[in-house]
Amino acid sequence: MESDGILSLIGPQPLLVVGGLLCLLALIAFFLINRKVQQALSDVDHIDHRLNTLWHELDTLRLDPAPSADQPLKSGHAPEPSPEKFAAERAVYETLWPLIWTLHDKVGTFLRAVDNRESHSESRLAARHAALEVRSQVNRMRPFFDENIDRLLSQLLDVEIKAHLTACQYLDRGQSQTAVGAEGIETQPETLRHKWRMLYDSEATELVNQLVDAIRRRTLPPGAPGL
Repeated sequence: MESDGILSLIGPQPLLVVGGLLCLLALIAFFLINRKVQQALSDVDHIDHRLNTLWHELDTLRLDPAPSADQPLKSGHAPEPSPEKFAAERAVYETLWPLIWTLHDKVGTFLRAVDNRESHSESRLAARHAALEVRSQVNRMRPFFDENIDRLLSQLLDVEIKAHLTACQYLDRGQSQTAVGAEGIETQPETLRHKWRMLYDSEATELVNQLVDAIRRRTLPPGAPGL
């Protein structure tokens, strides 16, 4: 009896209402899911477009890389130094250049004296003092001149000192060999002589010429004679 009563309460109309509600919920869920899917597809398209743009920019950078730190910019004009800075840098070179040339000259005088078996005591000491003076002045003025000239000065000073030390080694070894009286001692001294000649006549002379050219470019205005 009780079950028949319950069944009698559930007629066809309530079932239709429940079915309609379920269909409405399903339809709403379908629209919501479809909206989410469309939004997700739009986001994917936007990300894909952005990725393509980034790849295009990377390809452009590969074909036309940005200038490095040691390459001047092609567009625009490079800023010219102020007259005060130009004058200060020129004053530094005017102080250094006589010392550099004195060093090169005194080392050459010492090497020629050794090569010709002439008196070399004074020229040996003078070359050493000249090297010490150049090193002291370069270290003191280093913050005030161009880094390329700094590099050339360091290389030149190193080569001049190596040539001087090679000649000193030649003299010291020759004295010890003479005292021992060994035979066949000409091979090693000739090697040392060839070494200081290469250092001084080739490397040092080339560095002096490069230094002169670099100083001219830093101190002479564009279009000046010699540039």
